Amino acid sequence: MKDKEQNIKKQQGNGVLPCVSGSINVHKRTRLNQRQVQSNSCFFNVDEDIIVIVDREKIIFKKPTIDYMGKTIKPKALSSGWVTFSIVADLPITKELEFDDEESTEDRLVVYYR
Repeated sequence: MKDKEQNIKKQQGNGVLPCVSGSINVHKRTRLNQRQVQSNSCFFNVDEDIIVIVDREKIIFKKPTIDYMGKTIKPKALSSGWVTFSIVADLPITKELEFDDEESTEDRLVVYYR
């Protein structure tokens, strides 16, 4: 939890909305096109579900509205302070993908991967 608080203060000091700057790591899982995503951004809260939209060039992570009825994903906490979740998508395996600060908001994160 201390790491997460330090990350928020660091982001605020850079003049960016808290939790909007940062990155994700993408790892391969055992099944075809299944990817494990990890992040230490405070956007991903283990108490809140997220919506994941993958298109040809970007991934969009959104916080659902109260009346949203579609599929959501619940992140799980790791002992390191990071969160993890799995998605099915044809994404490149990469150590780090940065959030797009210009397109991201407090309720929506955009990550370009191509």
